[in-house]
Order: sequence, then C-alpha cells, then structure tokens
Amino acid sequence: MSNLHRIMWIDDRIRCGTYPNCTRISAWFEISRRQASRDIEYMKYSLGAPIEYSHVKNGYYYTDETFILPYHYLTKDEKNALSYLAARYNNITGSGAKQLANLFSRITREDKSISHNKLNIPLIHCGLKTGSIHETLTAASKNKLKVKIEYINASNKKSTRIIHPYVFFDKNHTRYVICFCELRSGIRVFRMERFKNARLTNEAFEISPEFDAGYYDGTFNYSMKPYKALIEFEKPIDEEIFKYYIRKMPDNLYEIDFFKSGILLSKLFDANIPFRIQSPSWLKDKLKRRIEKILEKNM
Repeated sequence: MSNLHRIMWIDDRIRCGTYPNCTRISAWFEISRRQASRDIEYMKYSLGAPIEYSHVKNGYYYTDETFILPYHYLTKDEKNALSYLAARYNNITGSGAKQLANLFSRITREDKSISHNKLNIPLIHCGLKTGSIHETLTAASKNKLKVKIEYINASNKKSTRIIHPYVFFDKNHTRYVICFCELRSGIRVFRMERFKNARLTNEAFEISPEFDAGYYDGTFNYSMKPYKALIEFEKPIDEEIFKYYIRKMPDNLYEIDFFKSGILLSKLFDANIPFRIQSPSWLKDKLKRRIEKILEKNM
C-alpha cells in the first residue's frame, strides 16, 4: 500500500472524528507502528498538517479544521495557468491582490507566506492554454528567443507571426505583450488572449532600436516616444504636410518626429519633393524595401 493512500485514509478518519492512532493505522494497513508514526510525522512536518495527539480521545486530530491535505497534484497546464494568474494578480495594486498572487505561487511550490484575510479582488478569467502561452512567452522574453504564434485579430482573421516578446503588462484585467512583429516590421502590442498557439524557436533576437523601455512604466501603460528622422529635401517643404513636430535646420535639413514609419514614408512621397534620409538607418532600409516592392509590382 502506498504512503499517499495511507495518508489520505488518515486524513479522512481525522475529518470523520474517529481519532486514529498508530495502533489502528498499523492494524488497518498491516504495517509496523513505527511506519505509522513516520506517516504522522510526514503529514505534520512535510505537508504542514496541524495534527496533534489527544490523550483524552487516544488519537490524532486537526487543530485547524480549515486545513486541506495537498494530495491533488497539478498537471503542467494547471501549474502554468496558476503561474499566469500569479503574475497577473501581482501587477494589481492592493494587498488583497498580492495575497492571492502569493497563494497561487505557493500552490505552484513557491514558499511564500500568506495571511487568511478576506480578499476583495476583481475576477480574472484564465484558461489552461492561456497559462501555457504565457509560460512560453515569458521564457522567450527571458532568453531573447523568437516565438511563432497564431494570432486572431479583432475581425476574427487568423495569421501566423514571428514575434520578439519584450515586456508584459495588464490593463483592464487583460494581459498584453509588447513585442517586435516580423510580419509588420515594427513594435506591436498584442492582447495575449488572442493568441491561439505559441511555439518557442531556437532563433535569438536583439532588441529593436524602435523600442524604448523607458516609456513602459511596469504596470499599465506603454507609450512609445516619437522616433526622430533627419531628412534632407531638395528644397523647402510645406511643414503642414507633416502633422508631427518638425524642426527646420540649415540647408533644407529637417528633423521630423514620427510614430509609424509607414505613415511617414507615405507623407514623404506625397510631398513630391526629392529627399534623402540621413537617419535612422533602419528607416532607410524600410524605404528601400518599399521601393523594391513597388518596382516588383510594376515590372
């Protein structure tokens, strides 16, 4: 008979109020009293059971009836889901949320103390698959490895993408990841609940120069600061074409703030004035790829 089976039986007898002792345990399972005593010690010192011996009742009882024997073992998916929830609640302001985060961590074998105060915490929905995806992305972010995902957008359109996960944040009880998306060649913020699958690759990534961690506050918000482009035009331009901040410099050189490279390039073409991008170099590469695509379609 396994040790786990005996412990479950002892726990059941205690809850039934029969006050089992080592003599009864050894007789029931046909083991020595010494082995029965070791089972009691294991429950008390390894499982944290509040078990004590009553000389009046001649048997064992729980000093805290709220104790639950941890004989339910978590599957990997269940553990991933709890780890995901622990990370979510850890980002919610308030002692109650921190207590619940500690509880989930404790269940997943991270020994953190927790009091039993009443908690008033908003509900967070989490499926097992979401927890597994969160674990994959967390590992990828830590080790700077690319991830292949299946993504469903707001229009229910499915796409396969390669992303470089940077950081995670929560907003309105929804988990987001800030990443570089190779399909869109830029920084994107995705709702993780729209990921259907995530597979870790062996391909490493470098942090994109477009990403500025200083504009991520670690809790709820990520606002990208505008990129700055240094562009030389053949002649003075109408600054109203560019809705962002623009600063005129000597010799028809302009410093232009922008957020999305695609919009800036479109406005440069709309200006209908020859130009040369001096910096940043990645913007020049995007311009080159755009021109190459235009030429391919018109060959």
